[in-house]
Amino acid sequence: MQQFLQFAIFAALGQFLLAAFILVRDLGKQRLGQAMFLLWLSAASYLICSDKSLLGQTGAFGFVLALGSISVPIWLWVTAQTLFIDGFRLNYRHVLSIGALLVVGYFNVLVSDFSGAPVLTSTPPDLFTFTRPAQQFLNIGFMISAFYTAYRGRTDDLVDGRREFRLYFVALGGCGAVVLALVELWLDPSEVMGFHRWAGPPLVLVMGTWMGYWLLAVDGSTVLAELSQDPPAVPETQINPADQAAHRRLVEAIEGQFLYREHGLTIASLADRIEVPEHHLRRLINKGLGFRNFAAFLNSYRLKDVVQAFGDPEQAGVPILTIALDSGFQSIATFNRAFRQAYEVTPTDFRKQALKTAQ
Repeated sequence: MQQFLQFAIFAALGQFLLAAFILVRDLGKQRLGQAMFLLWLSAASYLICSDKSLLGQTGAFGFVLALGSISVPIWLWVTAQTLFIDGFRLNYRHVLSIGALLVVGYFNVLVSDFSGAPVLTSTPPDLFTFTRPAQQFLNIGFMISAFYTAYRGRTDDLVDGRREFRLYFVALGGCGAVVLALVELWLDPSEVMGFHRWAGPPLVLVMGTWMGYWLLAVDGSTVLAELSQDPPAVPETQINPADQAAHRRLVEAIEGQFLYREHGLTIASLADRIEVPEHHLRRLINKGLGFRNFAAFLNSYRLKDVVQAFGDPEQAGVPILTIALDSGFQSIATFNRAFRQAYEVTPTDFRKQALKTAQ
């Protein structure tokens, strides 16, 4: 059994090294590639920390590996947000949550038998009974958030490779990572290292093998490279002749009938309305018009309506919420998020400046 576990550790480490090389080569300057590279490093740290014999050979560097091991859920979450949410940026709440997990997790390392004996011995004895489950709940929170992000946006995703990858990410990564965290939550602290020693390496090896296959055989690196930059929109005159009839019907439905203002409009219902197969419409909006996400496609038209209304003195007394809802946004929160992402200013400030300019 010991030989099998060490084989699993070294095999997984080899896969991580190869995957990290591919990511640095293809996506080293992109945020997505950097996030995935740090995820591989943290997973490698977890593997080394799961084996006492390997960890014992690292000396004081083991505490650096411990920090990497603790951060696996963080980098899993950052990778999911960067991969599945176009234009994702960290905010102060994200930073506070990440900091809380790192502080609590590293404290648990220092008061546990991670290095053979606790480093901190003067802490209250009951504190560890609180910080240990706190770390696990934070772990589970980050992972559930990552997998929920992958799952919830699948219908609006216009990138074929990414839409397919979402389901694998949830099914394989979600089940494995959350089960590990839940089991660890209910184990006695003295049994945690033993559990990670026999359960962690085989699970990580399976997940690493699948990811390596996706990067190499399925050419996932190409999909990731496409996601690292905005796809160029094709001028209407250069749209594929086979797509021109569908493009005309799409323009008529969106710009002529103002379907983007319809609440609850989905890509499936739009495809039915213009009598175009859904997969054909997805390809047209993504490859032809340069959008990765159906909501972003609709919001581009909705925001034009909003900006036009903001600059109209006759609508100066109309509440922002009314303008947003009339333009097709389903809630003020969704509208504020889309507006700030597009214009990097609040709707209220933008409206004030627009009205001044119009006077």
